[in-house]
Amino acid sequence: MTPSQINYLPVSLPFFYFLVGIFIALVILIQVQALRYAYARLGISSQAALLLLLASLAGSYINIPLARLPEKEFLSGQEINVFGVT
Repeated sequence: MTPSQINYLPVSLPFFYFLVGIFIALVILIQVQALRYAYARLGISSQAALLLLLASLAGSYINIPLARLPEKEFLSGQEINVFGVT
């Protein structure tokens, strides 16, 4: 497999650039302490807020299953009529 087959973007490229722009803007706002008041009220320093932001970004890459649901049988190939609409 080539690396392009392993990694892919689940969203369109312009939307991905938009999300990257929002992330960079948040990092800049944290660094220039525009959000300092909100984090001070929570008791978090700007460095800790940046660390939490980066940790949540890295943690979202990991998917931990919480439960296994039992398999259910389902019928396919049937037509269902609801209020005259198939």
